[in-house]
Amino acid sequence: MILSINDVPEIRAVFDGFAMKRMRVTYTISEAPPTEVGELIVANFNHPLLNENAVL
Repeated sequence: MILSINDVPEIRAVFDGFAMKRMRVTYTISEAPPTEVGELIVANFNHPLLNENAVL
């Protein structure tokens, strides 16, 4: 399973022990200006791209 979800401390606590990668993404909604936010990629298996040093 791979999940993409907002990166907030509560979510990181819920998925503690899973493979995680923190990322910055840009949300664009309708005519509002783009907003950069934190996103968390979570998986229930180890994958090289989820390593903290991996470049995506």
